[in-house]
Amino acid sequence: MSMVVTNIGKERELTIGHVYDPWRPVAKMYDDSGNEYSPKVFRLANHGGYTASAFLLSGIPVKASVRFEGVSPESKMIPLFYLFAGDYRVEFRNLPLSR
Repeated sequence: MSMVVTNIGKERELTIGHVYDPWRPVAKMYDDSGNEYSPKVFRLANHGGYTASAFLLSGIPVKASVRFEGVSPESKMIPLFYLFAGDYRVEFRNLPLSR
């Protein structure tokens, strides 16, 4: 899952990924068969791994991605993908699934 993040506020550090919080999953994706997937790798700017952090300058777009493995080849759509970025939950709905 690839996206672009643009900070429109003050410059700040952003972390996505497996930050320890047992009460909150960091990201989930659901396919059109109702299957649930957890992410394996996060990328933010030129940083990546189990977590990814980057300093976001105001107004500068930064590439980000979340990799999921084992997605059914029969899946054509993602009804829901969400991820926590800092204290924010970001949701995407009804995305076409491309390979």
